[in-house]
Amino acid sequence: MPSILCPPVIKECVAIMAVNPPKTEAFWAIWTQAAFVVLAFIMGIIIWEKQAALSLAYGSLVCVLPNFYLYRKLFSHFGARKAPEIVKGFYLGEAGKIVFTIVLFVIAFQLPQLLPAFIFAGYISSQLVFWLVPLFISLIRMQQDKSGK
Repeated sequence: MPSILCPPVIKECVAIMAVNPPKTEAFWAIWTQAAFVVLAFIMGIIIWEKQAALSLAYGSLVCVLPNFYLYRKLFSHFGARKAPEIVKGFYLGEAGKIVFTIVLFVIAFQLPQLLPAFIFAGYISSQLVFWLVPLFISLIRMQQDKSGK
């Protein structure tokens, strides 16, 4: 990969994930999102100010926490005999995720110290992380298949 498209931090993450392959894509997506919350806060402190950093971090958490809830509901059952529980977990998890997200956004807009634009920026960027992790995982798996692992 060209170094312009793949900064050193991404290369390190890919190397770590190659050594410790993910259990599921969702597992790594959520842990990457959690790491992004910290990164968003640090970037906000460096680039803007504490208020913007808190808003970015809170917006990221609005995305991460409901996704974690859904992940726990989805992967609490395994096996063909548990298919009805898996389907029920999916519906309950998705409904809970939507409600959880709405509640967290309502709370965010009740807090006067948070900046709405930065809350949305944190949420959207964290959601992008969640969508891009499976792409990186598939690239890692393709690379491993090519190398014969």
